[in-house]
Amino acid sequence: MGSGMNIGSDYSGTEKTEKTDKATLRHHILSRRKRIPAEECGAAGELLVRRFPAHMIQDGPTVAAYVSMGSEIETRPLLRWLLAHGCHVLVPRLGSGLEIGWSVLDSLESLRSMDAVGGANNAGSCSSPSTVHHGPDEPSSSTVHHRPDEPTGAVLPPEALEKADLVIAPALAVDPQGNRLGRGAGWYDRALARRKPACPLIAVCWPWEVLDTDLPAEPHDVPADGVLTPEGYRRLSSSGRLS
Repeated sequence: MGSGMNIGSDYSGTEKTEKTDKATLRHHILSRRKRIPAEECGAAGELLVRRFPAHMIQDGPTVAAYVSMGSEIETRPLLRWLLAHGCHVLVPRLGSGLEIGWSVLDSLESLRSMDAVGGANNAGSCSSPSTVHHGPDEPSSSTVHHRPDEPTGAVLPPEALEKADLVIAPALAVDPQGNRLGRGAGWYDRALARRKPACPLIAVCWPWEVLDTDLPAEPHDVPADGVLTPEGYRRLSSSGRLS
């Protein structure tokens, strides 16, 4: 993958400054994502598998990943590939009352729609209505209250992430330092505090969301060690976790 593309090229350079607040950047990125056709989300998901750094999943590791929703790149092809290569896969599990934990994903067939939780469909997203929902990293005050599809197995506590050898997390943008822009709730940053020191974090986003300039960072932000897009994989930090 080449040098990062700046989302600001589509919005009069607004995002080219480090001082741009996260809410404004988040709004612009989500607006652009809403224009992505559903078939492009699916095709991009297939490309993630081809670009994934396969050397990172040797010996059947535990991988904490996620089930895509809304305008995110489709992750089901990557989840299927991880399972086929002997990985023990964990995905976020909200449970009742948005008490987020984890659950083991044994197969894609075990996923069930959480659409019944309620909320309005987001017709602007590139996923089908059943997968347009509140994600673990999205503020609960949003008008959309749907959730990602979840496995039917047991809910595991937040501490389950301590077993992960690799974490794959969604991002709206990633800067050269690995700072990741989420949807605003900060759940992933809190969850990632539980990963073991040697566990690398890979952020997944669209190519134009890999920024050339720094994002506003806060003390609790957890930087990614690498970023995966349909165009390729790129190391970001010098933490040593990807040595």
